[in-house]
Amino acid sequence: MVHAVSILQLLRANDNRPLAMMEIARALGMNNSTCFNILRTLSRERMLDYDEDTRHYTLGSALVELATMVDDHGQLLNAALVHAERVAREVHECCLVVRKANDDSFLVVGRAEGPGSLKLTASVGDRLPPYGAVLSKAYYAWCSEGEISRMLSAHGLPARTESSITGYADFKRELERTRRRGYATSFGEYYDEYNGVGVPVLNTDDRPGLLLVVTGLASRITPRVMPFIAARLRRAALAISRDVYGSPRNTNLRIA
Repeated sequence: MVHAVSILQLLRANDNRPLAMMEIARALGMNNSTCFNILRTLSRERMLDYDEDTRHYTLGSALVELATMVDDHGQLLNAALVHAERVAREVHECCLVVRKANDDSFLVVGRAEGPGSLKLTASVGDRLPPYGAVLSKAYYAWCSEGEISRMLSAHGLPARTESSITGYADFKRELERTRRRGYATSFGEYYDEYNGVGVPVLNTDDRPGLLLVVTGLASRITPRVMPFIAARLRRAALAISRDVYGSPRNTNLRIA
C-alpha cells in the first residue's frame, strides 16, 4: 500500500510526466519485480494509464472520479450531473461537466448523453488543453487579467484548425463578449466539424468551479440553435449554484 501511494505521489510531483517502470523503481528505490506488479494492479484499477507503445505510465482516470467525490462534499459534482442529464435530454446532445486542473488543463469529470447524441466527444477522465476553445472562453471570461495573461504566457494559443483563435487581442475580445452575454461558443475551433456552447458554474467567489459544455457536430449545433442551448445551460448553472451555495451567482448568468 505504501509503495502504491509513493508511485502516485511521484507521478503527481512530476506534473504527471509519463514515466517508465525502471524510472519509477529507480526513483523510489524499489525492487523491479515489486514495482512492476504494483503498476500492473494500479493500471487494472484505472489508477494509472499505461501506454503500450511507449511503455510509460501516467495518473489514471479513476483518480479524477475519486477526486471529484470530495469536492464540496460531493454536492457540486452531484448537482452538476443531475442537471447535465436534464440538459442532454432536452437538447438531444452530449453535455460534459468539466473542471480545470492544477496544470491548467481541463478534465472531463462527468458526461451525460442525450437521445440521439453522438458518442464521439470526450469521455470522463479525458484531459483537454488550456486553450481548448469553448472551455478556455467559458472559464477565463470570469478570471482576472493576471490569470489570463499567465495562461497565455505559459501555453499560448496554438492553432488546431483554421478557425482557431490565435491572436491574444482577439482572444481577450472574445472573453469580453463571452462574459457580456453569459456563455461561450466555439465554431470549429478545436475540431473542424464540431461546435460547442459552454457556461461556468460559479462558486461563492464568483469563480468557475465547474463548466457545463454541450458539444457535437456543427451540422446539429448550428448558430441558430446555440442561443437555445446556451439559455438551457445558464438555467442549469444557476440551479446548480443555488442547490450547492444557496443562491445563484453572478447576474451575468441570469435569465431575463
